[in-house]
Amino acid sequence: LAGTLLGAFYLLIKNRLMPGEYMPMSDVALMLTTGMLFIPLVGDAYHTIFPLNPASWSLFFELLVNIAYVLLFFVLSRRVLLGLITGSLALLVLAAVLSGTLDFGMTGATIASGLPRVTFSFFLGVLLCRSMAHYQGSLGFLQRGYWVEIALALTLVIFAIAPAGGSARAAYDLICVVLLFPVMVTVGAVAATSPRLSKLYSWLGRISYPIYIIHTPMLMIIAGAGKAVSIDPFANHPWFGIAMAIVVIVISDIATRIYDEPVRRFLQRQMQRSRAIA
Repeated sequence: LAGTLLGAFYLLIKNRLMPGEYMPMSDVALMLTTGMLFIPLVGDAYHTIFPLNPASWSLFFELLVNIAYVLLFFVLSRRVLLGLITGSLALLVLAAVLSGTLDFGMTGATIASGLPRVTFSFFLGVLLCRSMAHYQGSLGFLQRGYWVEIALALTLVIFAIAPAGGSARAAYDLICVVLLFPVMVTVGAVAATSPRLSKLYSWLGRISYPIYIIHTPMLMIIAGAGKAVSIDPFANHPWFGIAMAIVVIVISDIATRIYDEPVRRFLQRQMQRSRAIA
């Protein structure tokens, strides 16, 4: 919701400051309504299925897969889980081979490919969660040392060596999603950290969702502001990127404290009250 509202705010200000790129209010209203209701726009006129906040594409699919999880919960045995994971992985590999990347799902043309992308990750996560207690003993070595820090360093190395495109990029994406990222999730869930670093990691986890939600609208707002005064922010990299990251982190921290966490606490109290009445 916050990211979609930021995107709408950007378009309203853009209409005022740059009349040459004016967008009809009916179009803004349509994108705002569909964005808030998570209704994808799949027409050719839209560069993404949620134009005001492109990151909403994954939230849309996460809503779908969570609904599926609720419906399948009582029949979701280990065998069914493995079947869902295997089937979605096969579709994911097929989509990656055909498109040459895993960067799909956010446009009308690739929306169908987004389903296995989210389904594989979600149900693999469910399997890891259910299996964690069973393998906890064999993963005891992760309780000693700096495994989390090693995983973070490995992540940076993996990102640094990412190929630009082509078949190598598709293979790289698949290896990361299927092998490396599940290992990193497991390490993060099991490995111990020092109390001082735990506070840092906890804070990063708290602001990670707001960062994901608002980073694109904030990029549009800042880049649009630069364009309005005849400044190309992208011509001033890496300083623009550094400044952008700082702004997004600060705003995400503020949003977490005054909006995200209070709203979640309120909803949790309402759920607990409903359960008590029931």
